Amino acid sequence: MPKKQADEEKLTISEAFITFQLQVKRKEVAEFQEEVSLLEYKNQRFKDQRKQLKEEQMGHVKTLHKQLKDKEGKLAQKEVICREQVEEAIQSHLDLVRSQEQELTDLQGDLRSLEEQVKVLQAEKQIWLDYKMVGSQENQQQIQQLENELTQMHKTFQEMSGKCRMSPCGHLCVWMWMLCRQTHTYRLLNNDIFLHQACKKMYFSTFTSHKNTKHIHSETITKHNKCRIKYSPTGCHGR
Repeated sequence: MPKKQADEEKLTISEAFITFQLQVKRKEVAEFQEEVSLLEYKNQRFKDQRKQLKEEQMGHVKTLHKQLKDKEGKLAQKEVICREQVEEAIQSHLDLVRSQEQELTDLQGDLRSLEEQVKVLQAEKQIWLDYKMVGSQENQQQIQQLENELTQMHKTFQEMSGKCRMSPCGHLCVWMWMLCRQTHTYRLLNNDIFLHQACKKMYFSTFTSHKNTKHIHSETITKHNKCRIKYSPTGCHGR
């Protein structure tokens, strides 16, 4: 009966872990979809702005050409034509055209950059979708192995806690093993199965090599702090 109950509990934990992973992936996919939608909206907006600027540019060019023709007509009617003024007007017109062309080029560059970002996000979205359909199933065996390791660790903890309650430092032993178990569980979920052996070796060497309770407490706390700093979530992500 206890074996059947343990199997059901293991199955429940495994299903809960898989469900949690699926929820995380779904949330990430939804976030990527929202980001892609936002980028598509910005892309369309930049296209509209480019079209509007192009129309405005053509209108300005026509207006400037018309103004230039009017000026040339007026200058032709005058007895003395000021060449410098004509050249200045032409140069001003050319500068305006170049400025508008540069703005259009910049907008086109921004549009290309946004299109590249959209492609990258679409590729990432496809990767996550492929993982959802195939990768999660391929990792099922590894997840099962980690669950078996957690079950064995829990059994070892129960046996050790029963023995440690008979010793003067029993509560300290149980407390330190619980801390090691929590750290080990976190690292298992990050696909690192070596922390359990390192922590267990460190704590057992501390408990077996010293007889004095105060000395055990002080040195164990020191080693635990080192282990906690080394294998904390910040340390894990920082490596």
